[in-house]
Amino acid sequence: MFLFSKMKLEKKLKIYLIFSVISVIILIIGLAIGGISGFLIGLNQGRIEVENKYQKKIEKLFPPEMEPDEVFSITGEIAMINDDVLVLTFLSSRYNPFEEQKMRAKVVRLASQTEIVRLTPKCLEELTAEERKIPSSIYREDKIDFSELKRGDRVTVEAESNIKNKVEFKAKKVILIPSFLIQGNFAPNQ
Repeated sequence: MFLFSKMKLEKKLKIYLIFSVISVIILIIGLAIGGISGFLIGLNQGRIEVENKYQKKIEKLFPPEMEPDEVFSITGEIAMINDDVLVLTFLSSRYNPFEEQKMRAKVVRLASQTEIVRLTPKCLEELTAEERKIPSSIYREDKIDFSELKRGDRVTVEAESNIKNKVEFKAKKVILIPSFLIQGNFAPNQ
């Protein structure tokens, strides 16, 4: 009989032990989940507070009013060229330094009266003393044919009307920018 009660006692102890171990495991898991979720919620709330705090400073330093109301020219890379149409890709202006720049595209239609030119450096002898002081005057615009434009060329396109919110517009003038200017040099390699 004593043996029988001892076995019952051991069985009860095992059940209590298993129950205790399971309870401790559930408690530890609950604390871990609660701690992690609390940490993540706090981290997210802190991030939102800091963003809001700095957003006000950013808006003060870089107000949206800085963006021009009208845009009459755009500089970009020719992504596609077909008949009398160019697709120009360019990075959008960013008035907030923490905002990512986005690649945008505009369709440029050329007409028979569209002027197409290439910037060519003037010879030193061609420049007056006054022109030498103004960087933009050291180049002349030489007329070129539409066929000289190719995919990957960097161009500035001027329009007659405001193109700020337009996806497609008619070009008044297309200016081909020489590769040596894009690379940061101001004169071609000799």
